[in-house]
Amino acid sequence: MSSRSKDYRRLITSKRWRELRAIKIARNPLCEDCLLDDRATLATEVHHIVPIESAHSISEMERLAFDYTNLRSLCEKCHQKTHERMHSRGKESAKASSERETKRFISKYLD
Repeated sequence: MSSRSKDYRRLITSKRWRELRAIKIARNPLCEDCLLDDRATLATEVHHIVPIESAHSISEMERLAFDYTNLRSLCEKCHQKTHERMHSRGKESAKASSERETKRFISKYLD
């Protein structure tokens, strides 16, 4: 998604994230949403319950990104459905993300 910030991309491509993601998938190899419906589907994705980009500072983004309790193992289909329910891929989300990015920039460089 093009609205992803440079800081977000840095976090989710880091070695620390890859290791945490691997731990989450190893500990919870089945989709947590499918399990609620008595289906066993392999998890292929790790979802942040509280989105990283909802943070208003870099330190808060890092806290959310690497907080194991903020993660859910999901299959691709459930991950897509989760984002649809959260409306995290539409115009309003892009606008809110842009506003958060502006606030982070101001906080980092102008405060």
